Amino acid sequence: MLTATTLSQAKALYADHNYTEAFAAFTTLAELGSKESALYVAKMYENAQGVAQNSTQAAVWYKIAAQRFYQEENLVHKGEFNERRDEIYRSLDPIEGDPLAERTIKKRSRLMFGFNAYKKNFFLPFGYADSVYPSYVPSDQYREYEAEFQYSFSVDLVANIFGLEEIYGVAMTQHGFWQLYSNSSPFREINYNPEIYILIPMLQKADVIGLKSITFTLSHQSNGQGDIRLLDINESEYGDLNSNWFKNRSRSWNYVSMILGFQFSQLFADLTLWSRTDFIGSDDNSELIDYLGHGQLDLTYITGEHTFGTMVRFNPSTNYGAFELNWSYPVYDREFIYWYVKFFSGYGESLIDYDRYVHKASMGFSFSR
Repeated sequence: MLTATTLSQAKALYADHNYTEAFAAFTTLAELGSKESALYVAKMYENAQGVAQNSTQAAVWYKIAAQRFYQEENLVHKGEFNERRDEIYRSLDPIEGDPLAERTIKKRSRLMFGFNAYKKNFFLPFGYADSVYPSYVPSDQYREYEAEFQYSFSVDLVANIFGLEEIYGVAMTQHGFWQLYSNSSPFREINYNPEIYILIPMLQKADVIGLKSITFTLSHQSNGQGDIRLLDINESEYGDLNSNWFKNRSRSWNYVSMILGFQFSQLFADLTLWSRTDFIGSDDNSELIDYLGHGQLDLTYITGEHTFGTMVRFNPSTNYGAFELNWSYPVYDREFIYWYVKFFSGYGESLIDYDRYVHKASMGFSFSR
């Protein structure tokens, strides 16, 4: 299948003097951004290998190859990672009869695996919950409507150590809840999620079951707050204060996870399974998993430039869970800026209130999906 041809496979075709197939493979890879493939295309045009001799086209592709080698040399080996990440896109099944969906999938794959956007990046200036959020700070009076944002990025460090086209890197996600419409506009909660990951594209190895990638992570998540109970405070002296002020506000956990990425035509599925790695008694919110469960399923359906998504997680031992529905669409044909609407219902919206059931609708913009 041509869309899944790797650079090494294209080179093998060339070495076997199978120039017609090699030229087609190198052309596909070059159009996806491969610098080495662009050089091969130029040489094959020049020497009439698998294609009619064309000096003009040879000159064009030599210039493209030179520009890419120069740019990627100045990006400190970023080109090697782009080669690996392009293979993830090439492993996906083409969408027949819907060129807009194919274009959207290509951009989505490049965002997820090519341009270091890790999870979704968004800013939702308006969100409305079904009840007022509790305050843990005496000076703050929260409301049921607020702004919400998330930025998430990754940095690739090493690639292809074991010949599996794998990528090793680090990522950081920050998810914030901003009481924009309250007095002094405080941040109600900010969750930090640094990770170390290994991403392995499956290409055609597991095509029978639609498995396209496997990601392993070592992760930490925290809200960066402390335990006020450790302070020497006599609560009886503050009888007029909300009892929440005296509660532990620290939320954190460490975990390992495995993310299985599937594709079924226009439907994408990410199954994430995690296991907590904290030692028993070493944390101060041991019931977190009761509400977050042991994993979640994310489904994304792409049609044209519309993206519809849902997230589901559920712990059968406690009957606690959550689900989310979302939709995105380009803003006036802009590249990488989308209208974004989402609805959340359940537990674990934020770490500070992981055990509080929340219904919330939000709208705004996303910058990756």
